[in-house]
Amino acid sequence: MKKQLQGIGMILFGMLLLWFSEIDPWVPIVEGLGTVSLWGGLVAGIIGVVLLFRKDN
Repeated sequence: MKKQLQGIGMILFGMLLLWFSEIDPWVPIVEGLGTVSLWGGLVAGIIGVVLLFRKDN
């Protein structure tokens, strides 16, 4: 159950990063951060799905 909760947390974190990459032009903190947050969000989402559906021992 703990891995499933970590997976849900990673999916939510990935969604947050993807949302930030969408509003990046309106938040000019660091130039080029939108691309990093886009790929980071995709990777976090994929890791979250793997953790969510992985069987516990």
